[in-house]
Amino acid sequence: MEGSKFTKLMIYKHSNDIREAANVTEACIKPPNNGEILVRNYFVGVNAMDMNVMTGRSKLFADKLPFDFGMESLGVIESIGIDIDPKQYPIGQAGLILARRPKTYAQYVYVQPMEFYPIPDVNRHYLGLLDCGLTASIGLDMAGKINSGEVVLITAAAGGTGHIAVQWAKSKGCKVIGLCSTESKCEFLRSIGCDRVINYKVDDLDRILDDEYPDGLDVIWETIGGDTFERLFNHLAIGGRIVIVGAISGYKTVGFPQISIDHLPTKLMGKSASIVGFRFRHYERLFTQYLTELIDLYRNNRLMVRLDTKTINGKDLVGISSIIDAIEHQQSGLNLGKVIVSLQQ
Repeated sequence: MEGSKFTKLMIYKHSNDIREAANVTEACIKPPNNGEILVRNYFVGVNAMDMNVMTGRSKLFADKLPFDFGMESLGVIESIGIDIDPKQYPIGQAGLILARRPKTYAQYVYVQPMEFYPIPDVNRHYLGLLDCGLTASIGLDMAGKINSGEVVLITAAAGGTGHIAVQWAKSKGCKVIGLCSTESKCEFLRSIGCDRVINYKVDDLDRILDDEYPDGLDVIWETIGGDTFERLFNHLAIGGRIVIVGAISGYKTVGFPQISIDHLPTKLMGKSASIVGFRFRHYERLFTQYLTELIDLYRNNRLMVRLDTKTINGKDLVGISSIIDAIEHQQSGLNLGKVIVSLQQ
């Protein structure tokens, strides 16, 4: 295997257009260095954060051009550095990779032990529990502080993170409202137990919230930003919390769109309400605990993971070059569930 070539996707230009930003390139397989594990990837996960990385807006991953791309994958250990414990990291062990820097959009990837999370087998559905699952579960618990009986509204509820958030909040005894943009997404959300589904492209969001939830929303899981944030803010309950997880409405253009709420401190104080920012990587100490629970829920059929493996035109997302199609699919907002790409032809 040593000296063989593999393909990977790299960013060569900062751009909102992935076809301008990225190219597939080749690299040689080398033995892993001390402290490294070489993993053969079977599947990679696409995330909204990729858009901020490829545009250069993300200050967390401000690499000089060109740079590797991709933050999560699922694969098996191919070889290990001489100082890696073979009992703890045996050859052939399946695992999820949550990279600290972009690099997973590749057939092979070199990782540190803290980036590798062992899993029972090569089941692609586990990939939906990593970035998305950890974000939803830890975010709702630690930032949202959800409690049984509370009304929780999830934006982008049919997406990779959103559909896990819906189920996590339901499992905690919350009444869950799911916000989405198509009828097929509405049907999906009903199928996973969403108490109220709102198609914001068709339904009158403000009227529904005023009429059906006059006491307001206890927790708002906010991933859209801009106008949606401003509208939902007006429906906070006394003691309500808005958890800011992202702002996908602006990722293709400006990043986080500006919001305009007059007298914000006074309005928050008047309701004893709060706005909380959440970035799941700040809670790394909880990753193993929550990932173990998520996997257990999935294996016991108490959590459904929806994967999106085709473009809207029906093209299978297979191979390194298909990652470009997958990112465009994610950008379109038409994905249903977690977007993943298979690297096994």
